[in-house]
Amino acid sequence: MNTEAAELLSESKPIAAAAKRLGKSSRIALDSEGDGMFRYRASLCVLQLANTEEIVLLDTLAMDDLAPIAALLGPKGPVKVIHDASFDLRLVREAGMTLSPVLDTSIMARFLGETALGLGSLVEKFIGVVLEKSKQQEDWGKRPLSPDHIRYLEDDVRYLLPLADALWQKVETAGIHDEVAEECAYVVWSATQPDTGPVKPVWQRIKGWDKLDERGKAVLREVCLERERLAEARNVPPYRICSNAALLDLARTPPRGRDDWNRMKGVPKPPPLARPLLDAVRRGVSAKRVPDEERPERQPAPAPDERARTKKRHTALTKWRAAEAKAREVNEQVVLPGHCLHDLAARGPANAKELLDVPGFGAFRVERYGDSVLKALSSAS
Repeated sequence: MNTEAAELLSESKPIAAAAKRLGKSSRIALDSEGDGMFRYRASLCVLQLANTEEIVLLDTLAMDDLAPIAALLGPKGPVKVIHDASFDLRLVREAGMTLSPVLDTSIMARFLGETALGLGSLVEKFIGVVLEKSKQQEDWGKRPLSPDHIRYLEDDVRYLLPLADALWQKVETAGIHDEVAEECAYVVWSATQPDTGPVKPVWQRIKGWDKLDERGKAVLREVCLERERLAEARNVPPYRICSNAALLDLARTPPRGRDDWNRMKGVPKPPPLARPLLDAVRRGVSAKRVPDEERPERQPAPAPDERARTKKRHTALTKWRAAEAKAREVNEQVVLPGHCLHDLAARGPANAKELLDVPGFGAFRVERYGDSVLKALSSAS
């Protein structure tokens, strides 16, 4: 691999040329950096790509059009080797592109029974290189990037392909390549699924909201909405305006005036932030309760007998999984990932077709374990 420092590309012609070169590879390493810790809405700031010959860094913030790299990242492009792909999948999707197919080194490591799953830990163990970690919390939306930043970005993909080779060799020795491939596909599938659940009001996303009295909920609602407005106006994450814990304190013991406010811990003191938040507290106190349309609806709980059946199915599957993993001398997640176990226990499939409908279970598991899984489920009915 070329050892010269990579240039941060932003112009369409060199990016298209780099995409064409990388597109000839059967696989490429990929990592991405966002600015979600520093902006109200996270953006894809940098995309790092590598094959065995070169490392390419893309300044996605400066790119007017991401089309030159869309095909490379999509299903017709090379396999993308990524470590812990969930974040990258979400960031790339929010930028309007698809990331597929994926080989996730963290999944390989987890299925092999590794306990230290961070990229740095795995690279040190399998490649013998200690990665720089001091820039993990950097604001990647800032420009220009220093030579140290460039080096850090390069190293995030420099060792991914050798790491994947080392892990894949162990995967093949263990005979778990089908399981790894299925789980990687499941992670990609999961990232593309829309959130079909009810959208909670922002104040109901604060842990502890349900323990408040009616006035407290009204205050929490108002200060949460005000925090969102202040954060969006300043283009910063809401927690940089005021922490969730401080909002709960405001809801539990609403300050009556500026003197009370100044005695409270964790709340912003500068007037441009303190004044509108204190006004929000007063609005909540005056309202006394949240609007009817935002009052949470009680979801009907499953019938007691159905809860009992689900629990029995979960216990039976857990017991079967442990025995099968011991017999195969593999990690239990290889036999049945936790999300599959949960879905199987909840659904209680009765035949091979229904097993195949469980996301991430896979046709190979139907063939290998179908009868055993159905027997375990039947025994718990």
